[in-house]
Amino acid sequence: MNISRNKKREIEIAQLMIIQNSKCGICFKPFDPERNNLKHLDHCHATGKVRGLLCNKCNVSLGHMEDSIERLEMCIKYILWWKEEHAINGEKDYKHELAKLLEMDSTFKIDKRKK
Repeated sequence: MNISRNKKREIEIAQLMIIQNSKCGICFKPFDPERNNLKHLDHCHATGKVRGLLCNKCNVSLGHMEDSIERLEMCIKYILWWKEEHAINGEKDYKHELAKLLEMDSTFKIDKRKK
């Protein structure tokens, strides 16, 4: 029995939907076409291998990061720094997380000058 390429892809998506419980592999929000939360087949751009299913926001975000762990870490550092500087929602506990991340990358500089 010869299965077409499209049919193989449909089977693969159906299997991933079961494995991932019909949720995004990053944010775990359920896929819901009525709320425009569609599933996207994520793949490694270097190998072409499928990694899982993602919602649109996570898929686009990951795409913009170009699979760069370094870039993702810099985004995390930036958000943690901003939250610390502005104490968003009283979240001052970010200070220790930021310190840990800064130890990992000494090139990340924060301007401590107050405006």
